[in-house]
Amino acid sequence: MLEAIGDKKHERHVEIREWLGDDFNSQALDPESLKADVAALAKRWSRNPTVKKPRPDRPARLTGSLGRDGRLSRGCRLMACP
Repeated sequence: MLEAIGDKKHERHVEIREWLGDDFNSQALDPESLKADVAALAKRWSRNPTVKKPRPDRPARLTGSLGRDGRLSRGCRLMACP
């Protein structure tokens, strides 16, 4: 692209000039400014790390009921005590 802009005899010179405009200056780019802009976008678009929830300090209790055979019924589950 830069070659086409700099060489008026290049086959794509007119096309790229129209696309970029006459005020395009390849020397006017500031790499540090671009780097900062990309870093800001990366920070904004990054996913937030997942945070593990702390385990409760209270003892667990069993909810539900036992069947005649001493096994838990289907609705039973382990829960933290209130």
